[in-house]
Amino acid sequence: MIEIKGLSKSFSTANGTLLALDNVNLTLEKGELVGIIGMSGAGKTTLLRCLSLLERPDEGEIVIDHLNLLDAKDDRMREYRQKIGVVFQGNQLLKQRNVYDNIAFPLTLKNRKKEEYDVRIKNLIELVGLSGKEKSYPSQLSGGQKQRVAIARALASEPDLLLLDEPTSALDSITTRALLELLKEIHQKTQATILIITHELSVVEKVCEKVVVIDGGQFIEEGKVSDIFTHPKHKTTRLLLGMED
Repeated sequence: MIEIKGLSKSFSTANGTLLALDNVNLTLEKGELVGIIGMSGAGKTTLLRCLSLLERPDEGEIVIDHLNLLDAKDDRMREYRQKIGVVFQGNQLLKQRNVYDNIAFPLTLKNRKKEEYDVRIKNLIELVGLSGKEKSYPSQLSGGQKQRVAIARALASEPDLLLLDEPTSALDSITTRALLELLKEIHQKTQATILIITHELSVVEKVCEKVVVIDGGQFIEEGKVSDIFTHPKHKTTRLLLGMED
């Protein structure tokens, strides 16, 4: 179980203090595939940056295996940070490294020897459908292939929580469908808890079991995708679904 408790984050701006997250609470059961949707500026990116520990919340807890990551000492923090895999918007691959080395990069940071992870990297390359592309560089890959590399890299450390930020952004419809099928396959095979942050309702509808709607830095509605999309209660959710002008 992964618990987000009372998470708040504010930023100082020229116009004053901006409350980007306001007392956010969420429980993710092991193996759930959850979508977070919201309009631009709703707090989605701030949430991802806090969960991936790139931003430190002002208040709250992020609890994995009964440990609050925000209270952990440095050595435990590093250990538990590895339990979180992140696929950023734009994939952020290392241009000077080939497919194999990009995927293996998180393990090389831990000073792991190649013989310790070679089989795992090869299995991940096969899982994401890039067999034969091991020695290719990012400049030689399509947008969809780059996203597959980024997903495999995020899985290299066998995370308990996989975060994806707009994973289908800038992909064509055919590539998007293929990537969503891949995410479903990964979910079935790894049983990792997956959290997808997106503005695309079709992504949530096709792959997620549960959806959470964020607006103004708060979670305003959550539940099964079928329930929320069929009978939305909040005005913002209805706007997102095109049910209100």
